[in-house]
Amino acid sequence: SCHSLGKEDGIGPGLQGVTTLRDRKWLARWIKKPNLLLAEQDPTAMTLYQKYNKILMPNLKLNDSEVAALLLYLDGKEKDSRNEDHGKKWATNKVLMVRSMIDENI
Repeated sequence: SCHSLGKEDGIGPGLQGVTTLRDRKWLARWIKKPNLLLAEQDPTAMTLYQKYNKILMPNLKLNDSEVAALLLYLDGKEKDSRNEDHGKKWATNKVLMVRSMIDENI
């Protein structure tokens, strides 16, 4: 898979602790429009791009509320278990969609 929810790298970095490692505004921009940050030659984006074999993270066309939900899921701040289950389901569906996109392009 592209990312693990632990510290282990995949095609991209492991996501454990990413919301404390990266600035939240930067992370939201990266999740929403990774292609734009690379086009702007953002130093962090360029470092990640080089480190992970120049594989571009796909732009998933997420809206602001989807990005916010994903960030909440990643940093574990979601307290309502019903919403947490929804967040996990949503994240799983996005992962499956990305895997499908990658498989089609290989």
